[in-house]
Amino acid sequence: KQDPVLEKTAEPAMVLESCSQIASGANHTLALQPGTPARVFAWGSNSTGQLGLRGGPACGLEEQLLPATAVSPAMLRARQDGGCDVDAGGEASQGSWRRLLRLCESSGQERDATSTQLADLLQSLPRMQALVVEVPEREVPKAEKQRLLMPQEMVLEGAGSVVGVHASAECSFLREEGGSVRGCGLNGDGQLGLGFASMAVREPRLMPGVAGASWLGGGLHFTAALVDGKVLTWGRAEESGQGLPPGSAPILEPRTVTGLPEIRSLRAGEHHMLACSKAGDLFTWGCGLTHQLGNRPRDSAAPGDAGEDPEDEYRPYRMSSKQLESRFVLLADGGAQHSAELAWSGDYGQLRAAPALDVPEPAAEDTKAEPAGEETKAEGSSPKRQKLETAEVVAQAESVAEFLAPVAVGNADWRCDTCALRWDMTVIKCKACESFRPGLSEEDIAAMK
Repeated sequence: KQDPVLEKTAEPAMVLESCSQIASGANHTLALQPGTPARVFAWGSNSTGQLGLRGGPACGLEEQLLPATAVSPAMLRARQDGGCDVDAGGEASQGSWRRLLRLCESSGQERDATSTQLADLLQSLPRMQALVVEVPEREVPKAEKQRLLMPQEMVLEGAGSVVGVHASAECSFLREEGGSVRGCGLNGDGQLGLGFASMAVREPRLMPGVAGASWLGGGLHFTAALVDGKVLTWGRAEESGQGLPPGSAPILEPRTVTGLPEIRSLRAGEHHMLACSKAGDLFTWGCGLTHQLGNRPRDSAAPGDAGEDPEDEYRPYRMSSKQLESRFVLLADGGAQHSAELAWSGDYGQLRAAPALDVPEPAAEDTKAEPAGEETKAEGSSPKRQKLETAEVVAQAESVAEFLAPVAVGNADWRCDTCALRWDMTVIKCKACESFRPGLSEEDIAAMK
């Protein structure tokens, strides 16, 4: 039995157990329970179909699919503002006119039809499998919304075993074993990369072009994926890092962001992106109204524009900061109006204080960053990469490799009381904090010393 819904509470509550991953958007949460098969749960708002539940409960946005064989020329008419209307009630009704949104081809592909002229529609109708038309928005009762505030299991028909869950502000993404990706949620700017825009996609659909993604996410109007060190974006053009100004048509399918070096981590704020390169540099783009892109001054060595109002970046900007000059940015993330960076000084001695730190591997070959657009052409290779490639640092990296690799938890037999790392019983002293294995007597420890 579900407990009454509280308006607010300060007490954390257990809602699911045995979960390995979680992800949250602006108003919803996903959780992954590993197993055979894995199970995915979602809860929160489903106003744009972001929970991916069968039938789209509590989502007032709906579409109607009409078989092309059931649509005659008499059921079509031109709209005054462009596009066409379809009489969704059939020839007998002559009154249930609804706007044509998309055409479904026999191959399964869907293409936008909001601006298709009537003559073109009549010509292509025999080759179409179905027509998708708009349905008036439904007012959702409060009780229907509240039922989704407890975890609901997604029914994933035809999907492979899910190995990862991700979320943007109003979308959900599922990574499957084998690399396929499915998504659902808000699609008004093409945020799902399906090749068309729609108010909502209420059940998870296969997303082309992002197979093998290690991370997916985004803001309110755009989405991004990290695939083999490359960044792909789609959605609202000016927030996608593709160099397109405001007013450009949305990007409806994943497109590679050019000019970036190899990227090791990618995150998103509500209207901006942050990408950390393998060389330790941070690239940002999107909305910069509240300084979240760190582009004032644009060049820390010439801070003449430090007092100027910040601007949006339509292409990736490599952040210039005196505080980051000698540091590697390992991870950067953003909120609605701010950004934060996790940076490392390059001193491997610090790793004893953070044994799980994900630091870049020193490379023997030259992997200097390629410039990202006109703004970084004159910046040259990263001094951080030059520092990392010195023989001294390579030697340090080799010496700490063993330190950074504790025995897998599945094979661990004892847990360090100081730092909580686990080790095989053949190890008598924690390699991270040098605490002795619990259970050893003072005589045993003295003998070892």
